[in-house]
Amino acid sequence: MKTRLATAIATICAAGLLMPNVSVATGFADFQQAITDGDANVKLRYRYERVDQDNIDKEANASTLLTRLSYKSADFGGFYTQLEFDNVTALGNENFNSTVNGNTNYPVVADPIGSDFNQAYVGYKTESLHFTAGRQRINHNDQRFVGGVGWRQNEQTYDGYRLRYDNQSGLNVDYSYIHNVNRIFGTDSPNSDLGGNIHLLNVTYKINADHKVAGFAYELDFDTANAIATRTLGVSYDGKVSAVNIHAAYARQNETGDNPTDFST
Repeated sequence: MKTRLATAIATICAAGLLMPNVSVATGFADFQQAITDGDANVKLRYRYERVDQDNIDKEANASTLLTRLSYKSADFGGFYTQLEFDNVTALGNENFNSTVNGNTNYPVVADPIGSDFNQAYVGYKTESLHFTAGRQRINHNDQRFVGGVGWRQNEQTYDGYRLRYDNQSGLNVDYSYIHNVNRIFGTDSPNSDLGGNIHLLNVTYKINADHKVAGFAYELDFDTANAIATRTLGVSYDGKVSAVNIHAAYARQNETGDNPTDFST
């Protein structure tokens, strides 16, 4: 995890080389102003989950608090930075199996305690283009295939590069290359990271205020988790007819990379 985070932070630092060609004094003053004018926030989220599992005698009672510190700089020649630091603390006894606390005589509630950078990236934005590099949140459509598992205290985020295009007339193209997935199991877990060559493409077109169509293609080729390496192609529709909201989707998935199982579903 430390190597992955170092890569994300190095990406942010390297972005300074792409800054506009201005004098050192002027550029430094503008940069200071962008930092000073940034927004800092604190978010607290309490979560309680109880699990009564048939084959385990004890009930799990997980009482946890997520504290999120976030900072977003002001614009600096189109550039900005976003930092987000999370801490998850157990309130009371850890009467649950967090997957890393060793309490295997309780049912699993995958909200392990610990601290980590949830997001750390640099962005560049124009009227129609938005580029981000580093550790970031990516949620596509209804998050069926790509999302943050937001109901858990440790959010799933992604290390990589993302480019979004909006033609201001309803067409949106969203492509990401990801080299690591930061999973929900916390930094102490051997399952905390999923490295690989991951391509995420999502194209949406808003026909009008009531109708939107989307097409997506996801290539998930992992370094070590070959059994879950998949390719997914699909389309979706969201619309409203009179007072009825409609959501319909179709997707086709098969193995990719070194997945040993030949399947299509």
